[in-house]
Amino acid sequence: KMVVSGTVDGSVFCDQEIIVSETGQVKGKIEGNIVLVAGKINGDLLVHERLEVTVTSNITVELQFPSVKLLIQEGAKLDAQCTILYDKT
Repeated sequence: KMVVSGTVDGSVFCDQEIIVSETGQVKGKIEGNIVLVAGKINGDLLVHERLEVTVTSNITVELQFPSVKLLIQEGAKLDAQCTILYDKT
């Protein structure tokens, strides 16, 4: 698991879980299997398994995620162009 609590200006990659905490800010690309966002993201977001966006998040991204694996809490700020990745099986 990777937790971002400060500012990252660049890419964040993890083959497991990425958490952007309430104090976390990422300007760049994030790619991970499971991504939980409580902070701020500006860039590209590619999620392979599950994305959760909390009420404290502020996200401006191009978003790619698998179908039916997206949870957005009421009050979250999400400005995104979304691409749903369908399973090809």
